[in-house]
Amino acid sequence: MGSTPAYADIAGRYETVDDDGIMEMELTVEADEHGNIRTQMARLGSYYLLTNGEFYQVMAGKDGPLVIRLADLMAVQQELAEKFFADRPEAWEEPTETFAAMDKQTVGDRVGTGYGIVNEDNPEPQYALLVISDDPQLAPLGQALANSNEAMANSMSGWGAMGTVLRMMNDEMVAVMRKGAPLRMMSIELTDVSLDPIPAERFSLPAEPMTIEQIRAQFSPHVDAPPTLPPRED
Repeated sequence: MGSTPAYADIAGRYETVDDDGIMEMELTVEADEHGNIRTQMARLGSYYLLTNGEFYQVMAGKDGPLVIRLADLMAVQQELAEKFFADRPEAWEEPTETFAAMDKQTVGDRVGTGYGIVNEDNPEPQYALLVISDDPQLAPLGQALANSNEAMANSMSGWGAMGTVLRMMNDEMVAVMRKGAPLRMMSIELTDVSLDPIPAERFSLPAEPMTIEQIRAQFSPHVDAPPTLPPRED
């Protein structure tokens, strides 16, 4: 059994480096010695915080930042989904894909092990969707990404059969990320790393989390029905 890497402050930037990339992406990951995590995509007005065992989304609002507990958001979205989708387990097949190790891969000036998808039809991986470094200094990045992905999957636990399948698919990726630090994730690569101390306020909630009633109100705005049509019969 491998040893668990010690937590330390670390920040990393993942970005598209290929000139022929389908889209330009930039993901930053910050983690501190206490296991707090902040992830954000460049040019988006929101970010995610994993702190004190809770996963939050922080968004820019009209009157200041809005903080949403992901478990509450998913619960409200599940309420809405139940009006449109039946929870049919047979519609969601258990995934048969898994990750298999490949040869060593070079990403920038770092080397790691590639991991590609295999299944019954393709027993040998064709492309390294993930490249994982075994550098212990970078390992906290892998732990941070794995913990963040796991927290996101946990927030979908109430989504019935679909949630179960999504969790199973996520678990495969999380298991690989815990082997070290991702150097490449699909089309983005680790380009910058900092081991400098991170200010504690980076992991602080900028406002009180919205209540589930407030979240529900945001997703259920009232609009007037067309005045020339008869009222709906509920």
